[in-house]
Amino acid sequence: MKDLVTVTGTISPDQCGMILSHEHFFIDLQNQASVGAETRKISRSDRKRLLSDPYCMKDDLLLDSLELAAEEAGSLLKWGCNTVIDCTLSDIGRDPRKLRKLSESTGLNIIMGCGWYTGDTHPPDFLQKNTADLAEELISEIRNGVNGSGICPGIIGEIGTGKEISAGEWNALEAAAEAQKKTGLAIQIHIYPWSRNGLAVVQKLTSLGVQPDRIVICHSDVQLNWNYIRELLMSGVFVELDNFGKEFVPEVNGFAGGDFATDRERAMLAAKIISEGFGSQLLLTNDICLKCMLSRYGGNGYTHIFRNILPMISEYGISENYLRDTVMRENPLHMLTGEKTGDPGVFSDVIIETRRFQNSDPLHCGDLDRMPNMEEHAEYNNMLWDDVRSFRLEKNQERK
Repeated sequence: MKDLVTVTGTISPDQCGMILSHEHFFIDLQNQASVGAETRKISRSDRKRLLSDPYCMKDDLLLDSLELAAEEAGSLLKWGCNTVIDCTLSDIGRDPRKLRKLSESTGLNIIMGCGWYTGDTHPPDFLQKNTADLAEELISEIRNGVNGSGICPGIIGEIGTGKEISAGEWNALEAAAEAQKKTGLAIQIHIYPWSRNGLAVVQKLTSLGVQPDRIVICHSDVQLNWNYIRELLMSGVFVELDNFGKEFVPEVNGFAGGDFATDRERAMLAAKIISEGFGSQLLLTNDICLKCMLSRYGGNGYTHIFRNILPMISEYGISENYLRDTVMRENPLHMLTGEKTGDPGVFSDVIIETRRFQNSDPLHCGDLDRMPNMEEHAEYNNMLWDDVRSFRLEKNQERK
């Protein structure tokens, strides 16, 4: 397989353990704060309020402490994860030198992103540049490093798109496509979570010559829409479930464009994707971008996937070895390099286990083909979501 580019240099894929495919160690989203957001520092006692609106306090939207990042990320190695993709972009606080210091102090392999986030964060002169100029900016960073630092990105993205994809965002996508073809790096795309915009983005990128397995559609697990997700999977792209730990309960007309799924629902979706034969296109990660998600402030932290989510998915008959070896390692390596590795026997094992589970079906996993389309249904399917309702009731009781 091709070598990977990290903030401290190139490494062989053989040096990678499990991989978190989309995180943020340093990020500044304060421009997206709610109107009238408080400016004081947050504390653990703010957690209940932040679960209703994580944008109501500006400090929640800022991760800038090297000491805190090292504290939170340092324990990943104990769980078998030694490689993390940081998708922060220059528009929202990317800091290559700080990432290198974090890598050196923790022993983590950190792969840095490049590109532009959503249109509201683009620089003032962005629309004045043509696609070729934008693509050249990316290619220069990838080949020569960022701003004279010598630190090179190892992935493109997360390229941002909004609820209505703007002219500037389409330009960024076109530039990313050109840079991808010239450099071979994969592209991660930020999709507005309460939309089906991933399909239009995939169509655009593939029409420009980007191969589907070089594309990652992010944030596919906020609004659970199986028909939409299956269309994405059928196109051959990677689908990333990356909101684990974000069990927000937005107020009506609040910060969100709809409901947030629970981690239990996301685990059921992951099992569904695997049981339908799309396991090789699945990526799982946390996308930590808020202080309230960190363990210091009462969140689950970066190890949440390994401590809680993989065991939860295994409850649906999926081999935990398959999750660790294939979903958390082989899939991200395929995404990063464009080359498949993997042992077909491992996948055969997981299919056998999944079929056995579907026959007994104690938690209605077989009914996941009726996963609700939130755009069309006001209520969950009663049979499918009995367990989810119970889980939500327990969670709501904990929050009171």
